[in-house]
Amino acid sequence: QGAGQPPTPEPAPSPVKEMLKKWLLYRVPALLAWLWLLLRFFEWKIPIEQRIESYLIFPSIVALVILVFTRQWANTFGYPFYLLFSPTLLVFLPIGIVIKLVSNNTEGASVWVKSLGSFLTFIRSIRFIVLQIFIVIAAWIVVARYAPAEYKPGLALAAHIVGYLLFLQSFRWAANPYRPILFVLRLASKIFVAILEKLFIEVNLKKKRAERNDGILTCETIKGGLKKLHDPTSEMIHGITSVTHGHLSAIFTFVFFSMYFGIAASFGSALYEMELGWGKVISGLGDAPGRMAYFYFSFLSQATAIPDGVKPETLYGQIWIIWLVTTGLLSLTGLITLFTSSAGVYSESSLKEIDTVFGDLESKLIGWRSQLLHHPDPEA
Repeated sequence: QGAGQPPTPEPAPSPVKEMLKKWLLYRVPALLAWLWLLLRFFEWKIPIEQRIESYLIFPSIVALVILVFTRQWANTFGYPFYLLFSPTLLVFLPIGIVIKLVSNNTEGASVWVKSLGSFLTFIRSIRFIVLQIFIVIAAWIVVARYAPAEYKPGLALAAHIVGYLLFLQSFRWAANPYRPILFVLRLASKIFVAILEKLFIEVNLKKKRAERNDGILTCETIKGGLKKLHDPTSEMIHGITSVTHGHLSAIFTFVFFSMYFGIAASFGSALYEMELGWGKVISGLGDAPGRMAYFYFSFLSQATAIPDGVKPETLYGQIWIIWLVTTGLLSLTGLITLFTSSAGVYSESSLKEIDTVFGDLESKLIGWRSQLLHHPDPEA
């Protein structure tokens, strides 16, 4: 190239080549690796020859070697984790394909994308968590009191799955333990402002200025109460920050153990109903085990301390024990680690948010007091 000429841009990668790379280097090897794992350790039976089954893991090894030789070190390091979490592709890949297909239709794209966005926003909202809580409680009440015996196992399993999804929501709380507190503060502030404005301020503004002393006194009293509830200049051992920051670890410990007991009870009750209706999948719990025996087994298994003599009788029993132990590992390591790391990260920003909420309330009260003092008398 001559001097002063801009460098020639590199050609964009071919879409077909990129698609083949994704499928041949990542997705197909991951699928075959999980198929090999299921056939090898869970005794799944599919109509293929034994010698073909033993080669299912090779594509993953070849893909890893290719990444090493092409010096893609970040992808090489992340490849085992990709294989581990690749089953999530069964959920996210169809969603991505649908979005791409819909986006090609410009007229229908906005409707579908907005609908999908609204749905994803809803399942991440507090309203969805509250809905899950009501569904779980209602489902277990139906299982315990109203469901026919033949429907109890399926309903119990469904209730347990919904409850487990609620348990997974706790990781969002642990990722920012101040989020629920701030949500409640904002919501309470919004409701409080609406009620106060409707019942006190608007009513007093309709009175003559000489008759507005009660409204002015109310504003001053509430302002003093807010000062006691939160003073940005005071230490965090006083007011609401003594709870949100001073006792956050105690709150987390209480919630964590409540959740641990709850998920163990859910595992135990679901397994109890399933074995009553569908037959034994786990042995070693006794000749006629009751609910307490299943809770005891679930509680210890979550702590990776499976009771002696307990062993799976079927493939579903193996999956159930793996699910239990994985849940315990997620709780005892992932959840606690996430909380301890995020509590310090979001501490300062949450304090600022609390200051903002109370500052806005104080500004509202000052504005209302000024209105009550200076607003002209209503016309006769």
